[in-house]
Formats: sequence, structure tokens, C-alpha cells
Amino acid sequence: MGFHNANSSGTLYEIMGAERNPSLTHAQANTLKSIYYTSGGYDEFEYELNTYMKNDVETEAGGLRIKNVYKNDGAGTRYLVKSYDYTEQVNGQSISSGKLFTEPVYSKSFTSKIYFEEKVLDDHREYAILPLADAMGRHICYGEVTTTDIDDGQITTKFHVFEDDQSKFGTGSLDLSGHKWYYKTNDLYDLSPRAINGSLPFGSKSFNGSFVGYPRKIEIFDQRGKQLNSQDFEYTLNKNTDYTRGFTSLMTGYYTNNSVSEKSYKTYSWGFYTLSLGYPQLEKKTTTIYDAEDITKSLTTVTEYSYHADHPLPIKTITYRSDEKNNARVQETSYLFESDSRAYYANLLTLPKTRTSKSSDEETGTALTTLSTGVTEYGTNALGKLVPVATKQYTGTATADLLVNDVSYLYDVGTGRAVGSKNNMTGLLTVTIPDDNGQYSLASVVDAEYAECAYTSFEGHDSGRWSYEGTASTPQCDQRYQDCLADNNDCIEEENDPPSQECLEACRQTKYECVAATQKSAYQVAGLFGNYAFDLNNGRITSPTIQGSKEFRLSYWYKDGTVSISSLSGNTLLASRTLDGWTYEEREISRASDGVIYITGSASIDELKLYPSGAEMTTSIVDPIFGTASETDVNNNTIFYTYDAAGRLSMIRDQNLDVITAKQYHIAPFFNILTTSANFSYAAEDQRIAVVSNERWSVSVDGNPGWISLSENTGTFNCDVIISTAVNNGTSTRSATVRFTSASGQIRTLAVNQGFYKGSFSVSPRSLSFTETQETHTVEVLSNTGWTVTSDNISPLYFSETEGLGNGNFDVTLEARYVGQGLITITFDDGSDLTIFVNANAPEGDE
Repeated sequence: MGFHNANSSGTLYEIMGAERNPSLTHAQANTLKSIYYTSGGYDEFEYELNTYMKNDVETEAGGLRIKNVYKNDGAGTRYLVKSYDYTEQVNGQSISSGKLFTEPVYSKSFTSKIYFEEKVLDDHREYAILPLADAMGRHICYGEVTTTDIDDGQITTKFHVFEDDQSKFGTGSLDLSGHKWYYKTNDLYDLSPRAINGSLPFGSKSFNGSFVGYPRKIEIFDQRGKQLNSQDFEYTLNKNTDYTRGFTSLMTGYYTNNSVSEKSYKTYSWGFYTLSLGYPQLEKKTTTIYDAEDITKSLTTVTEYSYHADHPLPIKTITYRSDEKNNARVQETSYLFESDSRAYYANLLTLPKTRTSKSSDEETGTALTTLSTGVTEYGTNALGKLVPVATKQYTGTATADLLVNDVSYLYDVGTGRAVGSKNNMTGLLTVTIPDDNGQYSLASVVDAEYAECAYTSFEGHDSGRWSYEGTASTPQCDQRYQDCLADNNDCIEEENDPPSQECLEACRQTKYECVAATQKSAYQVAGLFGNYAFDLNNGRITSPTIQGSKEFRLSYWYKDGTVSISSLSGNTLLASRTLDGWTYEEREISRASDGVIYITGSASIDELKLYPSGAEMTTSIVDPIFGTASETDVNNNTIFYTYDAAGRLSMIRDQNLDVITAKQYHIAPFFNILTTSANFSYAAEDQRIAVVSNERWSVSVDGNPGWISLSENTGTFNCDVIISTAVNNGTSTRSATVRFTSASGQIRTLAVNQGFYKGSFSVSPRSLSFTETQETHTVEVLSNTGWTVTSDNISPLYFSETEGLGNGNFDVTLEARYVGQGLITITFDDGSDLTIFVNANAPEGDE
């Protein structure tokens, strides 16, 4: 974005000549303009084109930069909160600090057929011969940017960048020794590095690894000119190549003239692969933070980077932090890639392997000593992906006697998802039961193995290691619920009120009905804790396999029937209570051997838990639309959460459904349209106008002109209104005002302008001469509209046609003797006319 100029001028076959000057209006297409908040206010962003100095003249460049940020309270008050200035002072003058690193040259290529290795290759595209990406993807950089913030005051940032590679390499030639290249064939990477020995397998060497545009130094000053901090950057040239992209046809050129049949090329080339010989990588970064009142006081952080020999991945970073007294703290981090390349093949980011912290104290004379060391060990999960399997923390170097923390991580043997951890120092296990999609946690259990636990509330995405028939919800039903909330005009009793609780319940019922209709069997019913419970009349529930002889806790809520638990050697009821028609039971069960537990019966069952006796389980139910619906602690006490239509927490209730907290939200109404004018051509057209609102509104056209119509007359919340215009056959522009009015009385107007039809026409010839009677001339008319023919005072003239539509011609004949002059007038439908001068010199006796 930011480079479109909507200019179609230029010659099709010329590399140079296309009009590429930037256009601010067109460059802002699809660029973020504003952000609206539920409080009623919104932020606005103002942009401007990039600029740079060219021959001492400030010149616009392609792309946008931010100029101002405004806040609007939604009630008409607008104020500037942050502004950006990109100038610098040179010899007492304020000039643009922009520096243009690459100026692209564009071409429109043609379609051609070229035979190469018995393949026909077509090329028909537009591309840049000198692309913008030549400078690290930044075609322009700024040496100085000053920001003025309403809260933080004025901050000036000075950027010092590499403007050419000579500043990094000098004037000598680039040494390619030690570089590596990789070759790609048949979509398979051969990752064996091959040394460059003065030549490449195909084509010629090219250096694309430019330092141009990379920062060398960044300095930040406050409004008093006091330096706040500085950053210095040092780079090295990575001696690797990018992977090749295989055989690629590249064709640049143009015809010597516009004759398609001549097909003469001025330039022509083939490229077989893409090869980039190295690129800059950060070697050292130094950050210094100053005390604005005393610049001698500072804190300096230096980070050094080491990279892998064959791949562009860091293998170690060392960070030094010291103050003006030379008190230092050092952290070294080495990465997995240093010794195990599986991280690369697993397409993972570089993973930390060890972290070591050291410190010294200049005042006490303490040398640099190791404070702590952290080590991460990696392995593969059930899916073969590289994952951390253990972390260890030492109070010094990594020796066994200094080990203070040792944690291993657990993964599901089927899905490979992380499901818990074990503290190897204490032996304490903590496991998590994730939902079926692995997006959030359903339950957390302390002091239990993952294989021994199960939990579900039957929401459709949370089987929780139980097996049961039926599915609780579908994406279509979730969408139907959201649509119900969005179209809630019937749920609102008063203007600006949120949907009522009855409306929310009605929308939930819509979702329940959808679920029932889309399932072969309606196993789910309305639940106590979430949206659903399970109907045991239609199927049984099976636990995961329990290993060995052990005692377990089994708890659940049920209503309207009975629950039976089978395959047990022991079954003792420990607790029972009722709530809102539901009964809670907690049982201790035991097994004499491996096996499963079957749950059958005729009741509706909800909140089903299984875990070893002595363990502690906490659970939560997550509504995919609103968030947490309920939370249950280790003592089976539950907190319930209720939300309004906007997703805001409105009520908290305890395990007895008594209200603990109730919230009401009073939000200032906001209302706006995202444009204030719409321009139409003479033809029948449609334009979509976006309305942003948190209340009801209406829309009308002042005066109700017959040529403009609206798709909507009223609306609620955000909506689009389509404005349609009829054809304008008149001879002038016409205008109208569309008025948007909110329920709170806010008014926004849209100015609509429609152009008129403008004909395109010509007449040839523009003069006629007659010397004898019965002489005839032909007149050609080129037009995109209708036309009529008349003459003023030469009565003997005869026209073969007196009107026409579009292109045509007519004959003009002098039928009788006449001497004199006059005009023929061709009048077009848009009111324009053209005249033909007539000179007749056919006196008596010529017949």
C-alpha cells in the first residue's frame, strides 16, 4: 500500500515514460484511517507522502508516512495527541531529512512465446527493473524524526543509516571466499553447502546483500535537547546465500516502436536462479540510557550475537549491562541450533538452550561471578515436533550440587499437546486437560498422572478424555447465535439499551435448536454449568482406561432420571446436594484391575469429573462467544459468570446462584459515517457508505430527488447503506444531501454529486464548396451520442440523413442554382454542436 497513483499514462512498450509520480489521494487507499472504541470515542490518523531532497529541492516519493494522530470524544471534540516532523536543520534552514536509496524504474512487458528446451514460455506482467526492495525493503529513510506527544512532550529521534555500501566495504572488490550456496531442484532442497571457487553453476555472481538503509546509530532527545538514550549497531556480512528458487524465466525489454509485427528487442536476458551472496546480520548492539539531569550517570547494555556457520540463525547472544561505576551484569544465552539442527527442520524459531547470569561490583572489588544458569532440554512429542522436555536452574555453574529447580514437561501421547509438568525436586505433578482443539484448559489437577484424569461439561469441544456419543455444537450453530445477537431490534425496549436477558436466552435457545436439528440424535440438553448437558437416554459414557488398583473420585450433576455406574469393585457416596432442580453426587470408587468405567441411565448429566483420591481438580467452562462461563474450585464450589450482548461481564453468582456482583454499563452513544462525500459519474452507479454506531439510526435524502435511492432507511449498530443513482441525461452536474440521524440526535451528512453525460464527437470535412448543381459531398460524423443536421439559409441543400446515433455519415447535395454562403449545424444530444461552412457558386446557366 502507499504506492498506487491511478495514473494510466505512459507508453505500453517503453520501459521509461510511464507516469509514476506519487498521488497522496490514491496512495491512502486501503490504509487505516480510524479506530472506534465502545466508549464512543475514536482515533484518527493523518498521512502524508514521503519526501527527500533532490538537487536541493524537497521532492515527494512513493509511500506514506504518519503525520498526525487525533482523538475524538464522539461528541464533536477533536484534539491532536501526537504529531510527527521529518525535517532537520541544515545551515539554518529546515529541510526534509529523507534519504532516497533506490528509485525504481518500471516496465510493462509484452506477451511473447520463446522456445527453450522444448518448452513454450509466456511472459505478460508488469514488474520493476530496479525494485524498491534493493534497500532492505526500505526505499527511503529519515535522518531525524521529531514527535510531539500531548502527554510525553516533544521527543526528537535522530537516525544515522548506511547510505551506500562504500561506507562498509570501502572501494575494494567484495571477497566471496568462504561463501556458500544451496541448490534447489524438483522442489527438494539439497542442504549440502558447496563452496564458491570463483564460479557458480549457472549465470554470473550478484551481490544483493546491501547495508543501505540499515541503522548505524539512533539517538533520542527530549524537548530541552537533553539526550535520553542512544543505540549503536554493528553488522557483519553473513557468508550464506538465500536458497535458490529453481529455474526462473526473466525477460526485460521493449519493442523499438509500437508496431507489434516488428518484434525487435532492445534488451533481453534469462535468469536461471535467484542467488544472494550474503546479507547483513546484526553483530553488536549497544544501548545507553542517560539520566537527563546528569548525563554522567548512565546504564549501558551491550548485546553481541554469534551465528551458525551454514544458516542465518543465532547460536549465542551475550548481553552486558553496566552503569557509570562499571558495576556489571552479564547474561549469556546459547541456542539449540548450536548442537541440534532439528529446530531448523521443524520450522521453529531459534530455541534457547542455556542462559547464564553473571555480575560484578566495582566498589567492593567483586569479580565477574556466575549467579545462575538455566538449561533447557529438548525432545520430540508424539507428532515428531521438537518441544522442551525439561528445564533446570542452578545457583551458579551447571553442576549437580548447585541444582535448585528441575522440571520436566508432559505431552499427550496421542495429540502431542502439552498437558502438564513434574517438579523432579519434590515429585509434585500438575496436569492440564485441554479442550479438543487445544485452545484452552478445561481442568487442572495437582498430584495426579494425566492418564488418571478426565473431565467434561459436554460443550461439544471438550470431551476431556471421556468417550460419549453425540456432539454438542457445530460452527453453523455458533454463527446462528451471533447473527441472532446482531439482529436484535426486537430485543431492545428503549433506545440505546443493550439486549435484554430474555433476548440472550432466546438467542441461546436458537443455538440449542440448531444443534438438535443438525445432529442425527439430539444427545445434548440445556446444562446447568454451560450451554449443554448429556442425555443418558440416548447413549452411554465411557472413561479412559484406569491402570491397576487405585481409588478415585467421581462427581457429577444430574436431573430428571437416574445414573448408574458399572465395572467397579467399590462405590461409596461421599456427598450430595441439590441446586435449581439438579442433584450433585460425589463418589469414591475403586478397581481391582485395569479397565474402564461405564455411566448409563435415564437422567441428564453435567460436570463429569474423574481423578485419583487425594488429588485436587479445578475446572472451568469456556463459552466460545463470551469467555469463562463458570469456575469450580477443589471443594466443588462454583462461581457463575453472565455476560451482556457486547461480551461484557454483567453478573457473578455463587454456587447457590445468589448474586455476588451485578454490573450495568452506561456508554456514551457514538455515531459516524466513514466519508462525507460521494461522487458519481453520469451513469447509474452504486456506492457503499459505512455507518459506525452503537445505537439506532435513520437515513434520508433531503428533498427526495427522484434520481437517488437508498438500500436502507433505518439501521442498528454498524451497517452499510448502498446509495444508487440513475443516469444523468442532463447537461449539468446535480447534487443532493443524504442525512444520517442517530437515536441520540447526532446528525451526519453526505454530499452526493453526479456528473453529466459529456459527448465525444467530430465532423469531417468542416467546409464544403459547390460549383454546380447536383454536386454531392459526403460528411463523416464520429460520435458517442445522437445527433441532428440542419442548415440556416441555403434552401437548395438536400441531406440524405437529418439525424443519427453514434458514428455515421450523410450526403449533402446542391439541388438548384445558388450563389452564396451559409452553415450546416450538427447538434449532439448533450447540447453541443459543430458547424460546416458552405460556399455555393452555381449561377444560372450551370444546369
